[in-house]
Amino acid sequence: MDKREPELIFDLGHSIGSGGQADVYLLRLRATGSVFAGKFLREAWDPYAREAFIKEAARQARVGGDHIVRIVTWNLEAEKPFVVMEYMPRGSLAKEVERRGGFTVVEAIDATRKIAMALADLHERGVVHRDVKPGNVLVHADGRLLLNDLGLAATMTFTEFVQAHGFVGTEGYAAPEQYQGIALPQSDVFALGKILRELVLSRPNGIGTPLSQQALLVADRFSMRDWRSRPTAREAVAMLVHLLPRSVAPVGATPLRPASAPSPVFQALRAAPASTGSGGGLATLVLGGLAVAGLAALLSGVGSTWDPAAGRYRGSDGRFMRG
Repeated sequence: MDKREPELIFDLGHSIGSGGQADVYLLRLRATGSVFAGKFLREAWDPYAREAFIKEAARQARVGGDHIVRIVTWNLEAEKPFVVMEYMPRGSLAKEVERRGGFTVVEAIDATRKIAMALADLHERGVVHRDVKPGNVLVHADGRLLLNDLGLAATMTFTEFVQAHGFVGTEGYAAPEQYQGIALPQSDVFALGKILRELVLSRPNGIGTPLSQQALLVADRFSMRDWRSRPTAREAVAMLVHLLPRSVAPVGATPLRPASAPSPVFQALRAAPASTGSGGGLATLVLGGLAVAGLAALLSGVGSTWDPAAGRYRGSDGRFMRG
């Protein structure tokens, strides 16, 4: 397959952000004028940084879903590896709060509900984010909140938690157990409570109302020191919906799922073979022609569920995927 550098297909625009290991630029596809965000590995010479970048791209593409920033295509063999993602012109939740001078209490609760929905989806796919914070939540043009930056995320395989060598996360949002090198789905809920408190207090004129006090009590429940006392992300969604006025609460709000009945998708992914993100399989996913849409779907597990009996992935239409 013909290997192309990004400038042969895209017009490179201005910088729109940067992170710990990558810089993000605006990209415009020459053939159609469509706008995307390009995430370029900064220290491409470092083999460890390159490996981490590849693993993050593979994980984000594999998880997929409606609540994760969509990866459109990538070139991991380029001199400076890059990932092309859907562009979020409104930026992060942190920037949205700053731009608007804070949220009303109702907006704070509803925003946290959207993040909780995203986390519930992520957890039921067998993944713990481990770095949930306003800077890692992007605002879609239609108002949806999408999780981004899965560089620290980890997959649960045969256990209900992830163990790391040392602390992983961001101070101020990380749960106590993360400082012991352990992360669970409820660790993300701890961060959710911190975000709810931060958003509720972002606009002082709303503090002291009955609704704000109730929201802060819920935030404290999410951020209990003992993870066993915290709700699941799915339970958090229901709690937040209950707080919202009827005129705001979504119709057919997500119901609670009994703790004894985990999601079938969660069960299936726990039984699936772990994605290594090694360069062998990813090296063939280089850009060719103007194929910009759907390349990430070639990865096993994207938009699919694992069938343990057959040893293969089933697509969303129920048919087995190729490969």
